[in-house]
Amino acid sequence: MTNLLDMLQSQVGDTLVKQAGSLLNENESNMGKAIGAALPSLMGVLADKGSSESGAGELMDMISSGGFDGSMLDNLGDMLGGGATNNAGLDNMLQQGGNILGSLLGGNKQNGLTEMIANFAGIGKSSTGSLLKMAAPLLLSTVGKQVMKNGLNAGDLMKLLSGQTDFVKSAMPSGLGGVGKLLGLSGPLGDLGADARQAVSDVRETATAATNKSRNWLPYLLLGLVAIAAIWWFTRGGGEEAVEEGVAKTEQLAEDAAEKTKEMALDVASEVQAAAGSVGAKLQSWLKSGTGEGVFEFQHATFETGSSDINPQLESEIRTLAAIMKNNPSMTVEIAGHTDNTGDAGDNKELSMLRAQKIKALLAAEGVEKSRIEANGYGQEKPIAANDTEAGREKNRRVEVKVLSK
Repeated sequence: MTNLLDMLQSQVGDTLVKQAGSLLNENESNMGKAIGAALPSLMGVLADKGSSESGAGELMDMISSGGFDGSMLDNLGDMLGGGATNNAGLDNMLQQGGNILGSLLGGNKQNGLTEMIANFAGIGKSSTGSLLKMAAPLLLSTVGKQVMKNGLNAGDLMKLLSGQTDFVKSAMPSGLGGVGKLLGLSGPLGDLGADARQAVSDVRETATAATNKSRNWLPYLLLGLVAIAAIWWFTRGGGEEAVEEGVAKTEQLAEDAAEKTKEMALDVASEVQAAAGSVGAKLQSWLKSGTGEGVFEFQHATFETGSSDINPQLESEIRTLAAIMKNNPSMTVEIAGHTDNTGDAGDNKELSMLRAQKIKALLAAEGVEKSRIEANGYGQEKPIAANDTEAGREKNRRVEVKVLSK
């Protein structure tokens, strides 16, 4: 039996991980984890849809009307390599993907799957949503390639998709327990996802890894260990003497936990993963060196003319900045919006303020106290390059982070 997931992974897997990660400004390791969850989840949906004659017929219509003959798989590198702007092929792919997901899942299931994979892989919901829109037409192209190559009819497609069940289950990473139920899959795919024991193991590993990276998690894990130790000491028998011994032991463990928290907090900021060139990477380098002014530009603060809409790449930079600020609770920053000298000065100042305020709002939504963030719009007041050339004006259209206190 043909393994469609293996075929897709072998042809475009590496390209999808690297270029989608770069395009969405996400860590490659996390992006690989997200793709490893997205592809079998969506293949499970296709297999479930194709388990009936009517469903297989609908898939045949989608393949035919969308031109999913496999050619997309040969052009993926060019499609994703053009970047997020001025790329008609990528725009068309995302639109097709959105239509496919809407048809197969509907809003609630699509949102649920997006949130589940985002939490599992540690990437943003916006990035996960875009990834699912990329994955859907790729999967349909893989199926369509087999349909066109072998002249399959709806009945043949039913057989092909029914044979994918074991492959889907084998490819599904542990830690996505309940995905089959979430997606409303039936038959043998209804229990798709990790078993309970493996899920517990994954939660334990995730909590441990997060504890090693963030002092926000550390006290909870260590207090949990203290509680376990206390329960053991208080219930091991021996009456009042054992209770007193347990109290003393618990107090010592609590002191050790507090000291460990302080030790791990010293280097925690440097452990936040940040994409090269992003505001987070620049900030972390500055924190390590301790030299320089402490003013950094967002790498992806590019806006349409007159717009303050936040693009997915900038949203990812904001999340990274929020993580660093949460790990440095005394840090305060100014978000400063700037424009070039084209247009009305008053309008420019208002627009630059609105952009800064939106970034502040997203930082606050990620858990950073609003009192630690100033938002200011300077319009065209503070150029850093000559405004008489397009290159200079482009440099002046920027949003900066200025560290006010560490």
